[in-house]
Amino acid sequence: MIIYLFFLIIAALISYCKNEKFGNFIIILLLFFTVFRNETVGLDTYNYVHGGYTEWAAGMRTNELLYKWLSSFVDSEGSQFLLIVFGCITFGGIYVASKKWLIPPIFAVFFFILFEYYNLSLNIARQYAAAGFLLIAYSFLLDKGRRRFFFFLFVLLAAGLHSSSLLFSLTYFCRFVDFSKINKIILTLFILVFFILCNFVLKDYYIQIAQAAVITGDMEVYSRYFDQTEDYGLSLGGAIIAFVNLFTSIFIFLSISGDKTQRGRILTSLFFISIIFDVFFANLYGNIGRLRYSIDIINIIAYSWYFLYVRHNKLIKTSVALVMCVFYGYSLVYSLLGPDKAYSTVPYELCF
Repeated sequence: MIIYLFFLIIAALISYCKNEKFGNFIIILLLFFTVFRNETVGLDTYNYVHGGYTEWAAGMRTNELLYKWLSSFVDSEGSQFLLIVFGCITFGGIYVASKKWLIPPIFAVFFFILFEYYNLSLNIARQYAAAGFLLIAYSFLLDKGRRRFFFFLFVLLAAGLHSSSLLFSLTYFCRFVDFSKINKIILTLFILVFFILCNFVLKDYYIQIAQAAVITGDMEVYSRYFDQTEDYGLSLGGAIIAFVNLFTSIFIFLSISGDKTQRGRILTSLFFISIIFDVFFANLYGNIGRLRYSIDIINIIAYSWYFLYVRHNKLIKTSVALVMCVFYGYSLVYSLLGPDKAYSTVPYELCF
């Protein structure tokens, strides 16, 4: 836990002073701890070290050809190969996408840690490697001409690791949406109503609706994941954190939605989808709930964009940063100290 908090503080300081060389050093160091972790760090890590792709895969999972091919290089007695590949793709995706969005990579990495994505990536490394490819794909929405079609290439690469990534090929249409032309009050009310519906009105029904949609489609292989799904409900403390996180996201969304540049417009569209996915899937425990991580990864770009490019006075930005650090920081520390030990990534051990 001390290691993670140390990196979070260092990343925050580097983000503030924008020291690119030292920031890159921290990123490389984090990558080192990612690829050379012991097989006990993260519930899924053992499977990556001792085989990877399995022959029982069915349905859409049979299309995960890249994962199957990479798994063929795993030594029968255990190997760090998949951990190295997945880690490099994840951090490579963050680095490349940050550069394309004109954001210092250490900014994005700071939020990658703060939002607990780093600990998640030590557990479900394959999905976060796919998210790394998707993050690059999203950045190609900024391009014009033939280069914009690289979006689909990286979506296919992501799907080669995690078949659910195909769903996010639909984000290509974010190129044609402009939220700056929509009334902000209407947008805010829409998100709030959707949150209330998912968490308090339809919470006993929308799991079954989502399950029916999965079973009747080509994603039937994921129907077994609903065996792991339950509606957590919200405790008082959980409700407070959920509402603060929601209002922070709405504030960031509304703040960047006024940016009429191509980058700002596309980022706003992607971030809106992220908010909707997060609201819908946040209380779904298990692999079905993981679908949101493939679009939530854009949050590290959106929040960085706000602090770098949105013109708010220093008092407002300082207040937003303070609220974020208190509530997201609390969630991070609770996850590290809580019963699930940050997705079984604590205690951390090296493989040698």
